[in-house]
Amino acid sequence: MASDRELVVTGEGSALGTPDRCSITLALNVMAETTADALDRAGALTEQVIGLALQQGVDRANVQTLDISLHDWLDKDSHKVTARVATYVLSIGVPGVKAGRLLAAVAPVGGESLQIRGIRLSVDDPRQLAAEARRKAVEDALAKAHELADAAGVRLGRITSIDDGGALRSRSARFETRGAVASAATPLEPGTSAVTAHVTITMKIKD
Repeated sequence: MASDRELVVTGEGSALGTPDRCSITLALNVMAETTADALDRAGALTEQVIGLALQQGVDRANVQTLDISLHDWLDKDSHKVTARVATYVLSIGVPGVKAGRLLAAVAPVGGESLQIRGIRLSVDDPRQLAAEARRKAVEDALAKAHELADAAGVRLGRITSIDDGGALRSRSARFETRGAVASAATPLEPGTSAVTAHVTITMKIKD
């Protein structure tokens, strides 16, 4: 009678790549006496920023509105609402990691209204890294299986299942500057971005 004993192991693998894409999150805050003026001025300013981004070679498909908000400005002394503040948040995907040139173009236009909410560096096409990470995860799982089998004094049989736990991008570079505009001359070092994969392998244990 064949044995139904099985060994289940989980392996992990990672692959590193150099980021070749930069995503910048910008916010434009405009204060005005009325709601209409605040929204109109924020919209006009945003259109200028988008136009400059397109001039810098950014594809319009890589420009996305993330949020539009409106809130009261409360005067601390009188405890009265004295103005309205409109905020327009957008994400701009820049080829490579050359964000400095874009920031140099939009900073004079945005002025004090401009915030850099975040900069994210990533690998544009992580599929090759994911494949390498999965291969390493399988190798790791098999190595663990043989170590366990040797320690237990049993022999391993065929693999009955391999479950791909998925690949997760991690350790992507993130930068954040709130309430100020970073210097356009500030270099962005790409560093590395990691893809991590997990697999679960089930193997028969021979009698």
